[in-house]
Amino acid sequence: MAVIYDNQEQTGFVSICMDQFVEKSFDKDLRALFKKDVRVDNKSLHKVLDLPVDKLQGIDVVSKDKLEEAGVKTIYDLSQAAASEKKIAIDATILKKWIRKAKIIVNYVQNPLTKKKLVLAGLDFAGKTSLLSVLKKDYSVIQDLMPTKGAQRDGVEFFGIPIITWDLGGQALYRNEYLDAGKSKLFFSDTDVLFYVVDVQDDKRYDEALEYYGKMLASYKNLGEKPSLIVLFHKLDPQIKEQEHVMQRIAKLQVDIANVSTDHEFSPIFASTSIYDKNSVFVAFSLGIRNISQTAELVASLLEEYTVKANGKASVLLSSEGEVFAQTGVTKEYIELVTQNGLLIDTLVKFDISKGFKLEKNPVLKFSDNEMYLIGHHISSSMGRTVYLWLLLQNLMDFTSSLAFFKNEVEPLLNLFII
Repeated sequence: MAVIYDNQEQTGFVSICMDQFVEKSFDKDLRALFKKDVRVDNKSLHKVLDLPVDKLQGIDVVSKDKLEEAGVKTIYDLSQAAASEKKIAIDATILKKWIRKAKIIVNYVQNPLTKKKLVLAGLDFAGKTSLLSVLKKDYSVIQDLMPTKGAQRDGVEFFGIPIITWDLGGQALYRNEYLDAGKSKLFFSDTDVLFYVVDVQDDKRYDEALEYYGKMLASYKNLGEKPSLIVLFHKLDPQIKEQEHVMQRIAKLQVDIANVSTDHEFSPIFASTSIYDKNSVFVAFSLGIRNISQTAELVASLLEEYTVKANGKASVLLSSEGEVFAQTGVTKEYIELVTQNGLLIDTLVKFDISKGFKLEKNPVLKFSDNEMYLIGHHISSSMGRTVYLWLLLQNLMDFTSSLAFFKNEVEPLLNLFII
């Protein structure tokens, strides 16, 4: 018999919250993708797919004619077009943006809003349950956690959407059960994101972790499932992060994991986490969710476009809950600097508000010796979270360049993020 435990309180929470999302409507966020004269009855939402392409925000009459000459007449036609199509005489960057918007609309209309399933797997004592506790901001229980028994189903809210998490206990007894051909479907089917957690401090079990990883990917492959795959090098705590021998071991392990992944036709994304650096946990899980979001690609391209126009070194869209909607920059170091400082400043802003200060619309951090500024801008407040744009740049005057256009374009997408 399969051992699956449900957290009843959390399961109820997820069911109640999902009720708010199953009933689809032509809401204000979806409306923002269209021109103001578009009127759609919620009972005939599917009709938006047959609307002429020029009903999409940003497409003028001239562009409409060019699209129609190429056989692209409706919103649905646009979603099926290729940005590289030479017979469409429109700038490829602009066309790609329109196609992405059309795809978001089609996906919203055609696909039911279902609960996303995240699976956390790895050996026992890898720290899977503690990661979930950080996500739920339930820090008080971490030190008392015991090895998880069987599969624990729970709920957590991320990017404003309830997520179902499956925490698979890592003892050998349970691992064998998950991998059993007759039972694996129960645990692995319909997985949207698989987080495979490795305790980097326990190098004596690297081979065991690698073996289980390979068997798990084989099970997914046999089931015809191919979830987004994130490998977390966990327990990379601040005090050991700079130890060269530790990083060399991890580098070798990453190569081994990549090779096993290739054997099973998977392409993992690697990230490092530590419960002593909660921001690393939110950044890693944001990466996993962004990987299954069609909207994320459009948000990322809009952020990159704005950052270039503002002569920025790096930028990030962050929520008050620690979720990373998008990030871009000229170097990894700049991206990490903006992300970490943005998260820290957001904590300070929330503290200031708790003491009676007003919400800062444009908090600024000056790096005098480096002749640079980190400036934030309040983008939106909805679904219980505040979203800030953080930008690293040398000239503050460049900050407002295209800012209004960027904000207008990206704001409605944030509430359609997991589409």
